[in-house]
Amino acid sequence: MKFILVILCLFIHTPVCKADTPPLVAEIKSISQLHGSYRSKYSHSAPLHLSGITTHSGNLFVVGDKSNDRYLYGIEHKNGHWHIVSRLSLNYENDKRMPSFEGVACKGNTLFVVNEDPTHIYSFSFNSKSTQLDYNNEIKIDFDPTGLSINHWDNSGFEGIAYDNQSRLLYLAKERNPRFILAVSLNHAVTRGIVVSQFDVPGTTFTDDTQRHLGRKKTYSGLTFHNGFLYALERRGYSIIKIDPTKKIIVSRLSFAALKDGKYGSLYKEGTRYGLAEGIVFHNGNILIGIDNNGKDVDRDHNLVKMYNLSGNEPSIVILGKPDEF
Repeated sequence: MKFILVILCLFIHTPVCKADTPPLVAEIKSISQLHGSYRSKYSHSAPLHLSGITTHSGNLFVVGDKSNDRYLYGIEHKNGHWHIVSRLSLNYENDKRMPSFEGVACKGNTLFVVNEDPTHIYSFSFNSKSTQLDYNNEIKIDFDPTGLSINHWDNSGFEGIAYDNQSRLLYLAKERNPRFILAVSLNHAVTRGIVVSQFDVPGTTFTDDTQRHLGRKKTYSGLTFHNGFLYALERRGYSIIKIDPTKKIIVSRLSFAALKDGKYGSLYKEGTRYGLAEGIVFHNGNILIGIDNNGKDVDRDHNLVKMYNLSGNEPSIVILGKPDEF
């Protein structure tokens, strides 16, 4: 009987990733650029700086962090490329300040958008309109329990946002200086929230000389929630961390370090210092990573740029296979 109980415990216990446990290695299924990110009917004066990605009713949507970009873009993958197929306005109140949308998440028909500087969380609703979402409100969050001074974060504020439908908690990831994750309990009307916990988990250890000096500045650049676990994107560590949100411990890591190649350490001619992965979402059994190239051209010396025939300065979306244990 004791033996049976031990076996049952092994099955129901959540595995914990030790600090020295090697990460899982991601299978790169495809890398495709987002065509129509400019020079199209969904155009701006500059390319889309992809910064967040989410799903709603099975469809994929992205946002950009350019200061003049107040849109949610519907995207589809067809004929070997990603294409922008819709553009929905995200106008809020009469705020004249330029936004920096860094992440998006959905709660049913509600879209949450995190603005990094100044720090705001906005709520919108999907509707039958083809040109815009309905603005609901700014979510007023009580940060007093944490003692945080959010008015001085500037460009090191919230980079990721995720929502857990079971616990009804909203998660926010502060990028750096210092980095941490907040769990926020929302009221029924989704107009106010209060921070119920603040935590961090160990960052990915850099093993190569070109990146080791950044180990003191490990960053979060995206969040998503999937099947009861919180997933945090580390762009400098080229990895995804699977977190048990209740125990606040690392379950496992997934490395996509194959993207770190060429002169610049990324797919584009920028990224050696910061890394460019900024959005993460689970879709059709895979993990999608959005790459914000900040308008830079691809690095033609990068092996994966050659393999997937990437060119120009449009952003990319990487499709990773999801290991069963991740």
